[in-house]
Amino acid sequence: MRTKLTISLVALHVAMSTLFCQIAITELLQGYLQNDIELQKLAAATDAASLSNNATKINNGFTMQLATGTVSFKAGGSNPRITFRPQASATIPQANNLTVSASSEVTIGQNGNIENTDITASVDIISPNIGSRKVTLLKSERALLQAQRNLQNGALIAERDFYNSLKSLYSLASTIAQTQKDLYDDQITLDGLRARGYSTTSSTYRAQHMKVLSDEHTVQTTQRSLDREATIFLAKCGISYDSEKSAQEYLPLQIPEVEPVDITSFSKESYAKIESAIWTNYINSLSRKADKDITLKANGGYTFDNSATDSDSANIGASLSWSGLSASAGIAIPTANKTAASSPAYTFSLAINPASFFLSDITKKQKALAEKQEQLEIKSAEDNYNTMFITQQTSLANILWEKQRNGELYDMYKTLEADNARYFSQGIITESEYRSALVNKELYRYKMLVNDIELIMYNNETTLLFCQDD
Repeated sequence: MRTKLTISLVALHVAMSTLFCQIAITELLQGYLQNDIELQKLAAATDAASLSNNATKINNGFTMQLATGTVSFKAGGSNPRITFRPQASATIPQANNLTVSASSEVTIGQNGNIENTDITASVDIISPNIGSRKVTLLKSERALLQAQRNLQNGALIAERDFYNSLKSLYSLASTIAQTQKDLYDDQITLDGLRARGYSTTSSTYRAQHMKVLSDEHTVQTTQRSLDREATIFLAKCGISYDSEKSAQEYLPLQIPEVEPVDITSFSKESYAKIESAIWTNYINSLSRKADKDITLKANGGYTFDNSATDSDSANIGASLSWSGLSASAGIAIPTANKTAASSPAYTFSLAINPASFFLSDITKKQKALAEKQEQLEIKSAEDNYNTMFITQQTSLANILWEKQRNGELYDMYKTLEADNARYFSQGIITESEYRSALVNKELYRYKMLVNDIELIMYNNETTLLFCQDD
């Protein structure tokens, strides 16, 4: 029995020394990220946001339109002819929505002519269009920025999930090692009872035998759980699991050691909740300013052969809208080709909606209340930042303390295991004492690996709290 257990210990020692050396952590992580469907979705969403932003810039930039108008064709008779009204227009939103247009009635035939030719320019003096265009462009750019942030954060989240899954596998492997230690200790006790002459039917022997069987069942059950979770994890990394190997053989030997992220290196304004609250207040403030109570537009132009004035005419007009009042006025002044019938033509319109005056007052109060609520959201985000700052610093301190403590204990058990291996081979100590040192060394090696993972996850989680527009 001693020879059998000694062989088992040697095999265990060799297995422990070669654990986690089969696959590099970089290979696993790269495969995990490449197979992450959510990352692929975020990348596609970023491309879509970029195209949408380009379309918005085009729709809100310089535009030009040419049109023939409705073409009428009359055939036969003594005067066949074609009649249409070609039009051209150009708009420059950046220049207070300046619009220039031209149109004319054209007749081609025996008595062809051109009349009512208009050249008109209009501009917004006071208008919500100026501000709303800026808001539209800013929202489009923000949507693209947010999509880019989501993609960047998605990569950090995927990496965090990768290490969290790996942490779970190490925890299961650690449980197996601890249960194996219990199994070996209980087996030695059972062998001792047998050596002292206890009957296999005695209650003491049977109780100890049941403990050994229970330990074996726990080891097998936990190993099956580890194999199952490792199979799922490796599949996400694009690696096939060989059932002839144990799950432990697939896990990395080392976890990259990283320096902890210094939370003070991030500006308070870049804290995601504060940045979002400030942006929301900024864009909503622009929208409220753009939503003006008063709108004033002016236009001017020239009409050739104006039927309203019986001559060419210079045209001037303006329109005003204020709460529930709207008015417009214009004049067409005869210029060239005057006749006795030529005279100025005037236009005027007025409309009043009393309900709009009352709604305007309510709207002002709603805007003031919305501004107050947004300022409270900013203050709430700042309070959240202060709490988060303390929480993250405390969390980091705990991780570093545990890492240092586990490292010290690992070094101690590593030295003890090496000494006990020599003492055991010399017959100075028992197998149980050697096993205890061996398994304890492996337990604290697992804990050190978990500490390294927790530090990486801390860095990811801390970075995710802030906006990183790079």
